Amino acid sequence: MASAGWHLRAANHVYLTDVPDYEWHAGCFGTATGNLMGFWDRHGFPDFYTGPTAGGEAPLTSQPPNRGIQAL
Repeated sequence: MASAGWHLRAANHVYLTDVPDYEWHAGCFGTATGNLMGFWDRHGFPDFYTGPTAGGEAPLTSQPPNRGIQAL
């Protein structure tokens, strides 16, 4: 669906920032899903994680003092 004179192009480099990196917990699917939910909690869907860890915002890691994020 290109018009005369212009074309759509994908960006060469796309960087996602503030992506959580949680330790493996109870399977790869659960861990990856937690990382994804944490990302969206921080970028537009703030109620995905509402637990007590980090004041209700998904932390970037599951390292202390964020151990409780495993409840995500």
